[in-house]
This record gives sequence, C-alpha cells and structure tokens, in this order.
Amino acid sequence: GCLDQAGKMIGKHARWYISTKQKGPLKYAKLGRKVAKSDNAQEVMELPTTFPDDVDYDYYIQEAEKLYEQLTETEVRTIPSKESWVNERKSNRELPCVTS
Repeated sequence: GCLDQAGKMIGKHARWYISTKQKGPLKYAKLGRKVAKSDNAQEVMELPTTFPDDVDYDYYIQEAEKLYEQLTETEVRTIPSKESWVNERKSNRELPCVTS
C-alpha cells in the first residue's frame, strides 16, 4: 500500500498529481521508502468534479520538455561489440582490470 505525507493509508494503487500545495513524497507502507516521482504529490483516488487549482504546471512543462528532447534527439546510439570496446580501450590504455 501507499501512505500520503501525513502517514494515512491511501491504497494499494495510488493515483496522484504533482501539487503546488503539498510538500514531500508519498511512501510505501511496508518499507517506508519514497514512491518514485511522488514529490509534492496530491492523492486523487476518486476523480474530482472540478479540475484541481493546485496542479504544478511548471513541473509538467519541464517533464514534457525532457520527453521532447529525448524524442527529437538526432544522435543514434549503438552498443559497441565486445571486441570493438576492448580494442578501443587497449588503444587508449583504459582497459579495466579483468580476470578470466
């Protein structure tokens, strides 16, 4: 389950948005660890009839910009073969200590 910032159980499947009014993350009930990307989260277990007035638009704009950057990145990344990786390290004398 999941706990809100006050320690109240909000359920096994938490739903939230990032708020300008809430402070702190949601936490897992059993382990007490922070729920990923839940800083300043406002739980919303039932769909409200009106749109919340405390949605952190700056947060969502920044996240959208990060995604856009990732999607429009023109550099194609390839994973080198083991042989080419070793040869590159040998030529630069950067081969890590490896035992066979």
